[in-house]
Amino acid sequence: MATGNRKKIDEAQIRELIDRWLKALRAKNLDGIMSCYTPDILLFDLLPPLQYLGADAYRKNWAEWSPRSGGRLATRFAT
Repeated sequence: MATGNRKKIDEAQIRELIDRWLKALRAKNLDGIMSCYTPDILLFDLLPPLQYLGADAYRKNWAEWSPRSGGRLATRFAT
C-alpha cells in the first residue's frame, strides 16, 4: 500500500510543478519559469541549438524569445 501512496504523492508533485510552470508562462514570468528547473539541467529542445546545458543557458534562450525582450516569438506569448 505504501507504493500506491508514494505514486499518488509523486503524481501530485508533478502536477503542481506543471501548474506552476504554466502559471509562470501565462504571466510571462521568466523567473517563475526558471524556478521549475534545476541549475544543472540538461535539456533538449525542438529549436536550435537543440541542447542546453545548465539553467543559465536555458534562461538565455527564454530571454531571447520572450515578449518582454522583443524576441522573435513574442506573438506566441500575446494574451
